[in-house]
Amino acid sequence: MASELPARERNVLVVINEPVNGRDLRAAIGDDSVEARVHLVAPAFEPRIGRGRAAAAAQRRLRRCLAELGRVGVGATGAVGDPEALKAIEDSLREFPADEIVIASNPGRLGRRLGENFPERAVDRFRLPVAHLALGGPAAA
Repeated sequence: MASELPARERNVLVVINEPVNGRDLRAAIGDDSVEARVHLVAPAFEPRIGRGRAAAAAQRRLRRCLAELGRVGVGATGAVGDPEALKAIEDSLREFPADEIVIASNPGRLGRRLGENFPERAVDRFRLPVAHLALGGPAAA
């Protein structure tokens, strides 16, 4: 994921729909990830467990991902976001002027959790480059 901006001016918004290890996330952000500004948003989407528990699960996912990035030398900020991922991105962009978006999700759950063609819909809506970091293998049913 090459960027024309100098590394220090590069802002990457990462949507963490699943827990992700630091090495994979660092690789998705790129070689200059230590110099980039990174902000994570964890949508509080867990319809089967209720809204309060979904926010708590998103907070745990966020803390884990921030710790993982710290272990590989990438400093980041983060927040729990709206259950609807496009709204979570929109809200995040008000506070964090991203140059690009990375969506970290299991490929089998991408459509189920975020809706069909989510990366394309994010590109259309926000007019930013969007990359999908595919986590793990196919999702369990």
